[in-house]
Amino acid sequence: MTFKTVSDPQLISVIIPIYNSERYLRDCLISVQQQTYKDIEIICVNDGSTDGSAAILDEFAEQDIRVRVVHQENRGITKAREQGVTCSSGSYIYFLDSDDLIHQETLEKLHQIAVKEKADIVGHKHLNVAKDASLSLTIQALKPAKVIQPSAAKGILNKKISIFSWGKLYQRSLFDGFDFPMITFAEDLYCTPILSMKANKICILQQKLCFYRQHVASLTGNFNEAKLNSIFDQGIRMVKELTEAGYDEKSIKMIRKYVCYYQLYSIARLLLKKPELANLYSVFSERWKTVSAAKSAP
Repeated sequence: MTFKTVSDPQLISVIIPIYNSERYLRDCLISVQQQTYKDIEIICVNDGSTDGSAAILDEFAEQDIRVRVVHQENRGITKAREQGVTCSSGSYIYFLDSDDLIHQETLEKLHQIAVKEKADIVGHKHLNVAKDASLSLTIQALKPAKVIQPSAAKGILNKKISIFSWGKLYQRSLFDGFDFPMITFAEDLYCTPILSMKANKICILQQKLCFYRQHVASLTGNFNEAKLNSIFDQGIRMVKELTEAGYDEKSIKMIRKYVCYYQLYSIARLLLKKPELANLYSVFSERWKTVSAAKSAP
């Protein structure tokens, strides 16, 4: 997919997909509004919310010209992100989930590194916080932190590069030719390796600049056969596309290893550990048998 031409070379487009996030949405938006880096636009994609999220978004858009709201039928988070990129004008893209917060210096720090290092992706670390975490976290003083420059495949394998799509400043050009898939689960497992492998240079700031809310609704409580199959499907799809794109075998092997060790094996351990999920282990075993011999399999 090709997106529109950018007019402002320093503009950062913060893209926030929203689905039924009224409880946390105001704090999320305020954390972006208070950024010390001012050359931003805030693209909010309301993905068919049925709560009060739409009204909150329209309220913020009336008060702040940097806030732009798109209302659409529910299509899932990847298609909401795609719509955000399509509507954006920035040279840089930053994804944020609608229930999370970012430190007030986040975009300034990432942009400085992107310009200085000519990096295609600049990421940062995150801090897990309680669901009722306060906005005060976003204005706390930061300690100095180093910047590392991992290669894409090795960085993903050793988890120096987070698998999450959020928490990274992307050069807009990375999205040229990138098709956001219609995925309802494990979307980052597909998107992050594909975009990272396209990058010529990746920098990671070793600073916790995003505050990730942990909710009671856990993987155990929500996990089902469809989600299990999605993890397999996206891992296979991602490795297949990287192989077809002609990336070197060593890098692809590292990506496969990541999928096996940190995705599939972790799920297997979870299924064996939790009696309420035991019925899914047979599904896992059959999927593993089916794909393990395939060339594109993890």
